[in-house]
Amino acid sequence: MAKDDKYQLIYPKFGVVIVTHPSDETLWAGGTLLMHPETKWTILSLCDGDNSELKEKFTKAAELYGAEPVIGDFNRETEHASSVFRIQKLLSKLLFSERFDVIITHSFWGEHSHTQAASMTAKSVLGMTRTGQLKARQILQFAYEKKQESSLITPVQEADILIELDEEFLERKLQIMTGIYGYSQDTIEVKSVSNEETFWLLGQKTYTTAKKKQQNEKSS
Repeated sequence: MAKDDKYQLIYPKFGVVIVTHPSDETLWAGGTLLMHPETKWTILSLCDGDNSELKEKFTKAAELYGAEPVIGDFNRETEHASSVFRIQKLLSKLLFSERFDVIITHSFWGEHSHTQAASMTAKSVLGMTRTGQLKARQILQFAYEKKQESSLITPVQEADILIELDEEFLERKLQIMTGIYGYSQDTIEVKSVSNEETFWLLGQKTYTTAKKKQQNEKSS
């Protein structure tokens, strides 16, 4: 559901999740994907297409979402050198369509240690929507934060959209993280999984205000 019913995720017929690495789609939006099996999802990862083991895990996870897996060959170790132009070029090559009901991707300031790569991905996607290379009724960005007093990554309670997961969807999400991707129970990723998934909705005042706040905090 949406926080205070202010904004809601539309019920998309076609949706795409664009992430930097395999498992990001599950960590930040796995429950949302599971809650919309009627949607024809595409999950696109920019990195690790050259890693056969990880590519296989990514494909298996996508199958559980009923999604089309698409994976690029950016190298995880050198991704920081990727430019917006390079990412956009790869996205144009990999995506079978330019029009979706919903696009879900990283936020401009990232979610955890992959901040730079996530930020570049977000900028690339937004740039393509502004030039008409990608079109969507809604553009969502993951809304998570790591507070100084904790090692966990937590949902932003002031986000535009908050989706609550019941026990079944939460358990299925955890099973993909541990059973498919192989994260152990004591990892930050698994410990950070909660019964809430939160998103910024581009174009809303809440998102703009929060973005400025976080940018100011990082620069101070």
